[in-house]
Amino acid sequence: MSGVLTFINVGMIEGFLFRWLKSFFYGLLIAFPTAFFVAPLVNKIVQKIISKT
Repeated sequence: MSGVLTFINVGMIEGFLFRWLKSFFYGLLIAFPTAFFVAPLVNKIVQKIISKT
C-alpha cells in the first residue's frame, strides 16, 4: 500500500525505491506500536462495554 501511495504522490521518478522504503519504514514505526499496544487496550474497553449489556 505504501508503494502505491508513493507512486500516486510522486510518480515513477529517480529515487522512487528509496522514497518508497522510507515511507514504508515510517508507516511501520506507527503501525506496529499501535497494533501491539493500543489494540489490546481497545479490545479490553470494548469487552467491558459489551459485558454491561
